[in-house]
Amino acid sequence: MFSVTWVKVQRLHMNRV
Repeated sequence: MFSVTWVKVQRLHMNRV
């Protein structure tokens, strides 16, 4: 569950950059 949230956050950060 925690991994899913972290992955989503990381993906958003990558997309932003």
